[in-house]
Amino acid sequence: MAAKKSTCLSLARSGGVAGIRPPPKVLDTAKVSAAAAQRVEELLVKAGFFSLPAELPERSPSADSFQHSLTVRHAGGREHTVTFTESAASDALRELKRLVRDQAQG
Repeated sequence: MAAKKSTCLSLARSGGVAGIRPPPKVLDTAKVSAAAAQRVEELLVKAGFFSLPAELPERSPSADSFQHSLTVRHAGGREHTVTFTESAASDALRELKRLVRDQAQG
């Protein structure tokens, strides 16, 4: 049986009223169900993640907005980080953020 190809996602959050920075959430697709791993890959494609700029401009600026930084590393070495707020993210990117937050270890 071949080893599962892994995509590692790391989600960090900063900002908000108190400016608290909790530890990043980390999701390794080799450690989740096949359905969850497939959904991650689908959302990466749908969001055009590897074509997004490093920072998405905020649509409706707010001093207390959370900033999210999502780093994705494919087993083959491809890596990209995108920093965004909820208002700047597409539906697919917001869903990907929620999936990482909910499925991550730590």
